[in-house]
Amino acid sequence: MAGIEVVRSIERDGLAEVDAFLDRLSRATGHPALGEQQWLDLNGGGGAGFLAALTRDADGGLAGYAQAVRDGERWSMELAVDRELPADDVARAVLAGITEEGGREVALLLTNAGTAEDALAARLGLRPVRDVHNLRRPLPPAELSSIAVRPFRPHADEDSWLRVNNRAFADHPDQSAWTPEMLEARERLPWFDAAGFLLHEEEDRLAGFCWTKLHDADGRRLGEIYVIAVDPDFEGRGLGRELVLAGLDSLWRRGAVIGTLYVDGSNARARRLYERLGFTLDHVDRVYVGALS
Repeated sequence: MAGIEVVRSIERDGLAEVDAFLDRLSRATGHPALGEQQWLDLNGGGGAGFLAALTRDADGGLAGYAQAVRDGERWSMELAVDRELPADDVARAVLAGITEEGGREVALLLTNAGTAEDALAARLGLRPVRDVHNLRRPLPPAELSSIAVRPFRPHADEDSWLRVNNRAFADHPDQSAWTPEMLEARERLPWFDAAGFLLHEEEDRLAGFCWTKLHDADGRRLGEIYVIAVDPDFEGRGLGRELVLAGLDSLWRRGAVIGTLYVDGSNARARRLYERLGFTLDHVDRVYVGALS
């Protein structure tokens, strides 16, 4: 392996190379090689609060990529490395860069985590703090939703969606405190389809939503329930279950053959609901944190 390059911004040609590498890894594993927010930060070109490390194989091709972004007092970090190659060096290069930037704490997300990923994190001085379960089930669903839904209207529904999302996820580490800019950034992504962004209204207001997303993975059309929530004022009415069914039916009608979603491992109530709806565990993503000296 060649040396490791640490950068604080990535130019257009470099972005194309990194994107192609991440796409190759994603297709090989069936899982996103880089989380969506990190991908958005990458394609923003980097800058203040951004670090990346790149390592190459003997032929000069990209073989490993690590990225970290400042998130308040903590840095959020992810790795994308060919599975047969060691990830320690490229990870340590980013950790060293974070330390140089004055960072004191890092949170590392490793996808499809197992004993090897736990061992890597331990070597880096990080401890596991959170599991995110990826669940999947075949489509179509066995039953249909009993509630009425309508598609999201760009430039009209943003405010009401943000209000419900931020109320429903007030204490969530990833989904809380969304801004108009964050929502608008997703609306500009190639995968965005308002027809799959389903809203349910009661009492002349938004009561809940199921936002879906289509992927191609391993030659299969994968349909993701990207974000789903019920306004706290409407909890206890069974809307969550009905919104899941509405989302799965929408994904099936748009060509998906597998339904998938992510749920916190600690959210036993949601996991029980999804299990009753036929979802089973596909893999676990794990977050590790640690202090930097």
